[in-house]
Amino acid sequence: MDKQKRKRGKKFLCSRDEVLVWICVYLFLLMGGISHDALLAVVSSALIVSGMVSVSLINRVSLIPHLLKPHRYFLYYIFSALLLIVSIALFAIIDGFLMPLLVDNIPSRNDAIAYSVFKYSVFFISSFAYGNIAAQIRNNREMTKHSERLLKEKKDMELRMLRSQINPHFLFNALNNIYSMVYTQDENAPDSILKLSEMLRYVVDDCQSENVFIEKEINYIENFIDFQLMRMEGEQDISFVKEVNNPKFKFPPMILQPFVENCFKYSRIGSVSGAYIHITLALTDTQLMFTTRNSKAVAVASKKNSNTGIGIANVRQRLELSFPQSYKLDITDMPDYYQVELSIRIGG
Repeated sequence: MDKQKRKRGKKFLCSRDEVLVWICVYLFLLMGGISHDALLAVVSSALIVSGMVSVSLINRVSLIPHLLKPHRYFLYYIFSALLLIVSIALFAIIDGFLMPLLVDNIPSRNDAIAYSVFKYSVFFISSFAYGNIAAQIRNNREMTKHSERLLKEKKDMELRMLRSQINPHFLFNALNNIYSMVYTQDENAPDSILKLSEMLRYVVDDCQSENVFIEKEINYIENFIDFQLMRMEGEQDISFVKEVNNPKFKFPPMILQPFVENCFKYSRIGSVSGAYIHITLALTDTQLMFTTRNSKAVAVASKKNSNTGIGIANVRQRLELSFPQSYKLDITDMPDYYQVELSIRIGG
């Protein structure tokens, strides 16, 4: 912690903006007095700027970090006043003894000291105020960067957490299906294992990235549908229509999958007559549209699935994190059907 504070202090002292400010002040003072006496202007300007720099740095490096805190404001005001009084008095005395050596005709000593006190009061109080403003601006910048860093870390953590919640959920369901097929000696069991292998490779490897190609998400959904069909007999009313202009479009993995999984949960297709699942995905340069519509079995029409609720809640959080204010998710839950409409603005 101490090393970090020292490091920040060094960066503060060596700020290029700080150096430029003092150079500009010095040149301004120098140009204002050089027409009267060049040597006097050089020395006087250097003395004033050196005093201003000292007051500003002492304030920002020592007083503000240690005293400008709750329950210490009174001490800060006391030491700030002492800093200004001592600095003004010291430089006024130096000015009073130094100026006679450079200028032949000077006012009386009392008038010269009074003028020096006034002059250094104006410059040092201005420097002191500048130090406070500069410190406040720097603190605001650091707080903003710190907040942005915390927000990014929070976003990354939540995305990892949400992905980790989805992956085991699918794995348990898939293994249960394979177990049933092997137990009943279904001839499609070997093919289902190969499908599962491809799906797990996507989940374990590709889903560790923040974004994947949309074509990989589509392939995963197709494999998932094929995997489900392997355990069903006869023709099923399942369709997945895709219109994708750019298959290399980057997209957060496993966002669409929970909706597809819900289609099979709600419809119980394969075990209920008249069940259907219709899925469409359209991707243009400016928008992604994903829609699912499925029948709802009577057995689940009046019963809410808790796992489904968790999955949809996770998807909403991920959408909010990945596409803030750029998506629209409408879910229609009717007695005889369930429909999801997801629209994501990706450009334009």
